[in-house]
Amino acid sequence: MRTLRILTSVLFMVLACGCVKINGNTTDDDPVPDINDDPSKDGVDPSTLPAEDWFTVNYLNRTDVQRAGFRGPVKSVRMDLCYVNGGPRYNYHTVNEYNEAGMLVRMRYINSDDDSYNKTVTFAYDSKGRRSVMNFYYGEEERPSKVYNFVYNNPGKRVAFSWYDWAGESYRDTDIDISLDVLWLDLSSYHAEIDEGDSHRVEDRTYTFDDDGNLTIHDREVYWNDWDSEETVSTQKNDYLIVYSNGYPYSCENYIESASWHMNGMPAKIHKVGGYISTWYENSNWVCKKSYIGGPEGMLSPYWEEYTYDDNWDLVEREASFSDNNYIHHFTWTDYAYDKHGNWVRRNYTCEPILQPGTFSTDMERRTIDYWGE
Repeated sequence: MRTLRILTSVLFMVLACGCVKINGNTTDDDPVPDINDDPSKDGVDPSTLPAEDWFTVNYLNRTDVQRAGFRGPVKSVRMDLCYVNGGPRYNYHTVNEYNEAGMLVRMRYINSDDDSYNKTVTFAYDSKGRRSVMNFYYGEEERPSKVYNFVYNNPGKRVAFSWYDWAGESYRDTDIDISLDVLWLDLSSYHAEIDEGDSHRVEDRTYTFDDDGNLTIHDREVYWNDWDSEETVSTQKNDYLIVYSNGYPYSCENYIESASWHMNGMPAKIHKVGGYISTWYENSNWVCKKSYIGGPEGMLSPYWEEYTYDDNWDLVEREASFSDNNYIHHFTWTDYAYDKHGNWVRRNYTCEPILQPGTFSTDMERRTIDYWGE
């Protein structure tokens, strides 16, 4: 799972793509799913359905709904972690919302007990359906704490969003799982203003290609704090050269030794400096991680891990070791149930906690999916 540190509050915007008005407020206007309501009663196993037309579309040209692997005109997806009998286990849930064009317009983490924990990110798009603005909010704030504005003047280029992370994990947060793709078509720059209370940061990043097709990322960051004088403003500038091969990023000195990509634009293998190697399965549906080796890259990260999927490319098992004694932790996903579109709406998740080897607990992950026109 891939995540992002997000801020929440109130924002109204009209999206150029789909003309949808989105409110950044995280007020919980989503009804609690009825455990007696079974969306899988008319369910269809996706293995019995014909292949989607977008299975043959390059990953970078797919909508956000398609990149997430959904069938049908998905409008919103609510995720709850429940007891196995279906009752809510915790006081929070997440909601992703999409416009009719299939693009993600709002993500929310909602804590029903304390609004101050709520988080929201909203997205706006330009006339070509490209993400132009991202706004992040915490709790009840009326202004976004982070604002990103994107510009597109590199037509036809697959632009590496960052110089160090090409695995779909540019942003991470403990509450919302959002994966901003690391390759952005046409991207030429972004400007970000980040307000974290009494500390502030401005980011400017531009992307330029040379005659050999290689990319240089020009990064400029300015920091200051309310308790310091103006003389303590800090400015940091860096340039990062990314070598390209066949139109895709291949290496970046000090960060990425090599990278390869599947024919449909999904990542295949990324070898980071230091011996960290990640691989992904080749498939038509969505990005499915296969393995990782190389030792921990951070606190509670694995020494190695492997993933297994079923014939629908639904995740069924993860094995990982989090210590040098090579003890293997097991995580499984079973008992999938699908709705009438063939999207899964219920599955059981059995976890072996990292700090409690040998103990297991099982919960139900439940998705409530609404569709445009239904």
